[in-house]
Amino acid sequence: MFMKVFLGENEIEIAAKTTLKSVLNQQELSDQNGIAVALNEAVVPKARWSDTQLSNGDRIIVIKATAGG
Repeated sequence: MFMKVFLGENEIEIAAKTTLKSVLNQQELSDQNGIAVALNEAVVPKARWSDTQLSNGDRIIVIKATAGG
């Protein structure tokens, strides 16, 4: 069984019972430093990525910190 979630503005198809960490791994984002992840407009601490299961229609936003001045 598959479901659709949104990563930013992109709709992606994933297997049912997929975790947030699995999606981030597939997108090569989970090992990056300086990122925060929001699921349905709520920030998910990195320690919870592995046990946060996604549901059909969820919206994932990845925020990347940048240095500047």
